[in-house]
Amino acid sequence: MGPPLPTSPIGRVMGSPSAPCVLGVFQDYTCPFSARLWKRLVADVVPKYVDAGKLRIAFHHQVQPWHPTSSMCHEAALAVARVGGDEAFWKFSLALMEQQVDFFDLSTYDMPRSAVYDKLSELAHASAGVEAKAVRELLMLDPAAIASGQKNPGTQMCTELKLQIKYGRQLGVHVSPTTTWNGMICDTSSGWSAEEWSAFLDPLIEQASA
Repeated sequence: MGPPLPTSPIGRVMGSPSAPCVLGVFQDYTCPFSARLWKRLVADVVPKYVDAGKLRIAFHHQVQPWHPTSSMCHEAALAVARVGGDEAFWKFSLALMEQQVDFFDLSTYDMPRSAVYDKLSELAHASAGVEAKAVRELLMLDPAAIASGQKNPGTQMCTELKLQIKYGRQLGVHVSPTTTWNGMICDTSSGWSAEEWSAFLDPLIEQASA
């Protein structure tokens, strides 16, 4: 049978299916540069391009292993999406980017893993309105895997996160943030202003719409 395969396309997409172009963003919730990029996109690119039907944005999970809580944050986001759907996912993602310092090393070094999951579940409730208990249950160790005898089972979101990471690796994505344009890795910067994003996007969208 081979390894597990995704049941739907990888990445969570924002925008109209009829939009001519897709900006892919490979993001890590505990990366300051990812947070700066995401907040810029939400504040300036989404209203001007996504809401206008000109562009879709595809969010991809890019765990950075040198940030110890990175995988836990991404598992939590996937759990929020499972519980509350796309709208909850986008709300939680922005809140997590805005409050990422709460999950940095200095904030979590002495916290047990379960306490980090508790904190993420509470943020999910506060930011996205989903039930914290429902999110937290998905972040428990996988009971089916434990019952089958596994000693290192991971959470119930582990398999889904593995598929997300496998997708980035097969594209050669190594760091966050990394962006793609219609599937092709492209050069952008987390430090771009709204005007610089417009200078990048306008000719590409115009060309695609011609």
